Amino acid sequence: MKSLLIFVLLAAVSTAESAAPDVHLFDYDSKAPLDFHDNGAQDVSGSSVHDISYASPKGGVVPAYLVVPQGRGPFAAVIWGHWYWDNSSMRNRKEF
Repeated sequence: MKSLLIFVLLAAVSTAESAAPDVHLFDYDSKAPLDFHDNGAQDVSGSSVHDISYASPKGGVVPAYLVVPQGRGPFAAVIWGHWYWDNSSMRNRKEF
């Protein structure tokens, strides 16, 4: 019985270690220029939706929407990325 308990504990520890996230996954150069642009905003259901863009760390420009609710912050943030192929019919972000 003691051997079985030790086996189960070792298996649990090895599983937890293999499932550990890559701690460097979100590393970035905090001194890199953001090149942030706000291209306009509109009110949608009580929130302000900004059409923004910023510099990609891999080159190019990333288009995005920034949704800011009414009221005082701080607010939670959700980052959602989508595919953005040059030949995509959704390139204009219709899928948002």
